[in-house]
Amino acid sequence: MRIDLVTGCDGDFARHLAAMLLSLTETNPQHDFAVSVLWNGSASDRLKFERVLQGTPFSYSLIDISADDTLAGLTVSADMLHVTKMTYARLLVGALLPPKIDRVLYLDGDIIVRGDIGPLWTTDLGGKTAGAVIDLPHYARKSTLGLPPDAPYFNAGVLLIDLERWRRLKIGERAAEFARDHWDRMQWGDQCALNFVLQDDWKVLDSQIPEPHPMAAGPV
Repeated sequence: MRIDLVTGCDGDFARHLAAMLLSLTETNPQHDFAVSVLWNGSASDRLKFERVLQGTPFSYSLIDISADDTLAGLTVSADMLHVTKMTYARLLVGALLPPKIDRVLYLDGDIIVRGDIGPLWTTDLGGKTAGAVIDLPHYARKSTLGLPPDAPYFNAGVLLIDLERWRRLKIGERAAEFARDHWDRMQWGDQCALNFVLQDDWKVLDSQIPEPHPMAAGPV
């Protein structure tokens, strides 16, 4: 089965992403993966990372976002090390992936894949833009974000995306605009922005998904 996957990292996170991709290779040899990596790192780090990728059986492309100004104006906080430029990178998937890709699976780099990813990939989204898993523990700042108190809040580390609908509804652009205008609400960067923009437009996925790597420093 052909599966289009997108992920991202900077040089500091490359070893975690390499572990995720190697786990994907070991547990899913039956699938044909095409991996797009949103990259923000030095030339030397890129060469090291590409050596790892060359040892995998899937096709890949590295998309350098270091000079992309689409994310300009988004708050990157020194007080919250989990919020970096790469935190917002998944907002660019609609613009940076080839138009022929109309469905994509986004995985954070701090994930270890331990089983067949095929059932996740073939999930029927029921007309929704994305599928995700409810974040635990339950998000306590919904009112600050602007969500109803009973609204579910998802973790953006695993997103199954109807990319045609994402592009048509300008999800990435709207989430970036919300994050710029309401930076003081962004406890978890683009995850908060996506929860606001996608409210009532995402499907709850089974919680049995790839899980965070125990050595990971945090979300991409």
